[in-house]
Amino acid sequence: MAISVRHFGNRQPAEGVEPLRIETNPRLPFGKKNPIDWTTGKHMPLRKPEEDDDGSSSSNTDEKVKGSATDAAAGFLDAKVAKSIVVDSDALQLDGDATTPGNNKLYGTNVSGSKGWLDGHKVMADSDDATPGYLDAKVAKSVVVVAVDDVIELDGDVAAPGNFKVYGTNGSGTKGFQDGNKVLADSSDTTPGYLDAKVAKSIVISAGDQIELDGDEAAPGNSKVYGTTDAGVKGWGDAPGGAADNPGASITTIGAATEGSETASSDTWTAGTANGLAEWYVSREVYNDAGDEILYSFLRKRTYDKYGRLYSVSGETRVTVETPEEP
Repeated sequence: MAISVRHFGNRQPAEGVEPLRIETNPRLPFGKKNPIDWTTGKHMPLRKPEEDDDGSSSSNTDEKVKGSATDAAAGFLDAKVAKSIVVDSDALQLDGDATTPGNNKLYGTNVSGSKGWLDGHKVMADSDDATPGYLDAKVAKSVVVVAVDDVIELDGDVAAPGNFKVYGTNGSGTKGFQDGNKVLADSSDTTPGYLDAKVAKSIVISAGDQIELDGDEAAPGNSKVYGTTDAGVKGWGDAPGGAADNPGASITTIGAATEGSETASSDTWTAGTANGLAEWYVSREVYNDAGDEILYSFLRKRTYDKYGRLYSVSGETRVTVETPEEP
């Protein structure tokens, strides 16, 4: 590459003398002015070695640094780091640092408070736990870690257990979601079922899905008992020993207000049947020599309700038994 040289001043190089090209910026040897760039003939814009960027005078030969612009005392790096930043082997690094900490590590402190690289995904159960571990070591009993998916779930868990389910154990003791509204009759029952499968006989489930007596009533009335009717239908009825009911017109009559036949009657009646009872009986007999000398029987009628409770007693009816013959 051709170089065009211009000379300044009265003196020029002698014939055959080549100019010397200086690649480095020379320092000021003694003078106060900067040297001349031989390619331009101008003073080179060199700074004085004793001046910093801000114009202040200092010496960098000791390789000291300042922490900030307001730092009044320059120092080596080990005096300008603190806490988790340290100088080790003449290099900045973390306290407890490692060249290759390994995969999935986090920088922090261990149970003893020492800084360094730790297993980043281990946990402790609580503040008293001194042994970090993976989740499978921190769950127990009904909480498990599924190895296939690496997730925490209940033992025997399912994604969609269905409606009205509860978590518990079945008849074999296996954990999982069970029918939440089924029950067992007792400790020996191994088949959970709804209430309608666990009641029998006089206990039934009503149309309103409630447990009640067969033939039950919300207000059966006073002095009532639960039992069966003459037809065997269960329900509430009059309590035995209470006031008798009016037997009404449907009544069985045994006996009569007259002498009747000489043949014995086979009529019977049992309490609890459909009808009440009208019973004629002899209350007394009278023969009066001072009177008309006629033998009379006096009859009364006792009326019972269908449960055999005495309802009423009639007045006497006189029946002539024997009339004396004329002598």
